Amino acid sequence: TGWGLQYTGRGRVFTMRVEIGTPHAVQFRVRACGKVFEDGCSEWSPVQTTHTVLSAAQDKLNFHLRGTGKNAHNYTVIEINRITIYKRRDETGLVLAVFSRLDFSLHWLRTYDTHRHRNESLAMSRDIRQFNQSFFIMVASTIAWEWHAPHSLVKTMEYCGAYHFGQWAHIFGEHKHYYSPASDLQQTASQD
Repeated sequence: TGWGLQYTGRGRVFTMRVEIGTPHAVQFRVRACGKVFEDGCSEWSPVQTTHTVLSAAQDKLNFHLRGTGKNAHNYTVIEINRITIYKRRDETGLVLAVFSRLDFSLHWLRTYDTHRHRNESLAMSRDIRQFNQSFFIMVASTIAWEWHAPHSLVKTMEYCGAYHFGQWAHIFGEHKHYYSPASDLQQTASQD
């Protein structure tokens, strides 16, 4: 659409009102004019873009991420705004979902059997590293994942913000495993 005059008056005091709850982007240009018409006006500024600020209740994305394990049998679930992206309980390992930060479109979805196959862990690490900061990473466990989590996957996950991932991999990954009906990962108390 063409340019329209929205405001004439003192500088830095204009608020453009839009209907409540309406996400809205606006492009605008400004210029300064003298007190009287004969004083003239400056050139128009470069085009600037602004947007409405909605309340947190309106301007948000709802995430539902549920991982499962040996002692937490259920469906592994990844949902965005009540849209199911992944819901299964017949796979083992880690589910990787990668979304664009711009529009949260899904760019990658794959389950890696990191529990049984070391090569799957290495592939997951490689696959995550192909995405840059313009993507949002979600990882959920499904049944079990720890036995073949190499150092490269630990570092990759920690780089993405999963700081406790290394603790679990250190306790359970790539060394002699033992069976324990109860384990104390923090070494502070037993777990049921």
